[in-house]
Amino acid sequence: MLRIYTLLCGLLILGTYPLIGQTKFEKESRVKESEVPDAAKAFVSSLTEIKNLKWYKEISTSGHSIEAKFKKDKAKYSVEFDTLGNLEDVEKTVDWEAISKVQQDKVARRLDSVFSKFSIQKAQLQYKGSLEDLKNLIQTDQRSPKIELAFELIVKGTKKEKRQYEILFLESGHIHSINEIIFKIADHLMF
Repeated sequence: MLRIYTLLCGLLILGTYPLIGQTKFEKESRVKESEVPDAAKAFVSSLTEIKNLKWYKEISTSGHSIEAKFKKDKAKYSVEFDTLGNLEDVEKTVDWEAISKVQQDKVARRLDSVFSKFSIQKAQLQYKGSLEDLKNLIQTDQRSPKIELAFELIVKGTKKEKRQYEILFLESGHIHSINEIIFKIADHLMF
């Protein structure tokens, strides 16, 4: 009986905690607007008062996507689309200090349980929702209750060694995913 209880507790803990051994490789390259799917262009062109619009193709361990990067009211945004132009998410770069103290404390407690030492290098708010709700969010900087919020952090963390990780936190403060960032993958053998 004790053995079954221990096994169930272990599975429960593992099931609610992400695999830390995952890695993430990402490569971005600029693309011309003519190479961008029409649906993605239509969404971005419906936004007003954006500046410095640039389009990117992203190849990563999770697949291919198209990103529009721009500034609006001095904030940096990244809007990610799949290769057909369907909106996936909107990310807004923020200062870590701009995130509420309550949320910072939740995140710090989780990071303390994973790393012996850590520092936050970059923070982004990640939003998911309908096209209309996300468009309104970008235009007004007001979040509808229908929009899902997560925090994407780039963290330099030490376990056995110091590494850099991309960590996605849910609004509840729970870790959704931890991916070690791989900076360069060689396509040939190195001696």
